[in-house]
Amino acid sequence: MATRTTTPGGQLTWYGSEVSLHFDKMTRRGLTAVAARIDGLTKTNILTNDQVDTGFMVNSVYFVAGDESTYHQTDPGGQYANKAGQMVARQLAPAAPLPDAYAALVCVGANYAIFQEMALPFLYPALLQAAAEAGGLLQQAAQG
Repeated sequence: MATRTTTPGGQLTWYGSEVSLHFDKMTRRGLTAVAARIDGLTKTNILTNDQVDTGFMVNSVYFVAGDESTYHQTDPGGQYANKAGQMVARQLAPAAPLPDAYAALVCVGANYAIFQEMALPFLYPALLQAAAEAGGLLQQAAQG
């Protein structure tokens, strides 16, 4: 709701709550856009690095931002056939909680992903690339 104040030089109308709400939506859209970009880049990096044996790790990447989560789109843990045709057990970590409303996270839920990341990084390079692109992503989110 606008607040009007009359001053000796004229009248001032303050739209504080409307502006605050607009920036809140822009911030959330921006966080979601950046998280989605990191998610996609991470998956691309896993494929480019040839780190796919069963496909489980690449399909365990997800992001959470605001009310949006792609965890439900990940592959469940279970038995998967590897490149050699052997069945191997894969475990998916539980969904990670979002620390607060103005945060986003990108996770690789495969329980062995940390070892793959340490051997040949895929998430960290995705973070660096998204950070370089963040200004443009945030600008697009603000316009959308």
